[in-house]
Amino acid sequence: MIHGNRFTGVLNRMLGLHALPMQIAAGLAIAFAVVIRERVWLWLAGAAFAWIAIEVGFALHGWSAASRYLFEPEAVFVVLAGAGAGVGRALALGPAAPKALRLTAVAAVAALVVALIPTVALRTRTIRREVRLRRTAAVQIHRLEDVIRREGGPARIRACGRPVTIVGWQSTLAWETGLNVGNVGYKPGRSIAKGDPIVLFKPHRLGWQVRPIHTVAPNRAACASLRTDTAFG
Repeated sequence: MIHGNRFTGVLNRMLGLHALPMQIAAGLAIAFAVVIRERVWLWLAGAAFAWIAIEVGFALHGWSAASRYLFEPEAVFVVLAGAGAGVGRALALGPAAPKALRLTAVAAVAALVVALIPTVALRTRTIRREVRLRRTAAVQIHRLEDVIRREGGPARIRACGRPVTIVGWQSTLAWETGLNVGNVGYKPGRSIAKGDPIVLFKPHRLGWQVRPIHTVAPNRAACASLRTDTAFG
């Protein structure tokens, strides 16, 4: 079921574009490139589809296949849609072109713009929401930096145990503690059950709860002060 959900999520962005008009425009651009044998466009489209195929393979294998990994091919398809699906060429038509052709081109471009208005509105709301979330994350990151610095720095954290947090924060914690992301735990329950020394960084509201767990006997006194909370509000 998990694999299927990831696979479906990737397939929903197979063309790298959410809006149907842009999907059509990108498809027309690729078809047009085949007709006029525009090799650069075809190479770009081929590279984008290869990128997507790799993500589909990850999803089928059960590996990470987050939609953010498709921003690059999405950008390629947007450029192709603008350059090849009549938009760029329509806007480049000069006075030498027949008037009917110029009017048709302008109408086609206007129709595409109108069709994209709902998508623009959706993306605007999404961006506003993401800005609020990033501001919240910035506060949490600053507080994580502060608590690590206050408690003696990355070396002292590592000396007391393996840093562990929850999914989504392991990269940040790895950076702040000077570790490779693969050396930071992201399943607290499993890490605690193993019984190895860890320092758990648990995000709570806008702050952090820090807990040394299973600290080895010689380090317990020195690591006890790591049991601390940052501001949460």
